[in-house]
Amino acid sequence: MNDSKIICSFLIQDLLADKPFIRFLFDRNKLMFEMFVTEYPSKNDIKNLGKLLRHIYKKFNFKIHFYWSCEKLDDEYLLSFFKTDLKFGDRNYHLKHGLYFNIPKCCLEKYLKEQKGSKLVSYNSVKRYLKQCQDMKIKDDFFNIKLLHNGADCSKYGFVPCSPKCKEALRIAKITDNLQSRLIDSFKY
Repeated sequence: MNDSKIICSFLIQDLLADKPFIRFLFDRNKLMFEMFVTEYPSKNDIKNLGKLLRHIYKKFNFKIHFYWSCEKLDDEYLLSFFKTDLKFGDRNYHLKHGLYFNIPKCCLEKYLKEQKGSKLVSYNSVKRYLKQCQDMKIKDDFFNIKLLHNGADCSKYGFVPCSPKCKEALRIAKITDNLQSRLIDSFKY
């Protein structure tokens, strides 16, 4: 079998028959597409999906990159696609997507600078942040950031601040806490 040939599995056939998927591919304003599938894509499906997207990218001379993920929800899987003009791993890709998640630009800049050469995501930033806390004699870290034996944990707010006293990071964290508290209160009986 020719390696460059795209095998039209049921998943590929379903995608090519789906008008919203076609619109997602060619409409520059449609940045995301989702569909439910009954089973997780096989290794061949994943391989052929990559070939299909690369084929479309080359054939139509797109200046965008396609990414996808698959998540289990109850008895189905949610297959999600998104596209961007930036390539994954590019410094601007991380900066742009960090800004989408409302991470302060000063924190993103510091994070991106510190990640060069690090194999463990956030490790260098967390190490620096904890040293700052120690130097500033901050005992109760508001952001609850931890260094683990195999990486780092900054899951409370989803980012490592450029400083424990970064005004913008603290502002965003307080807004998040307030919104979370109000949301939880709205479900109390």
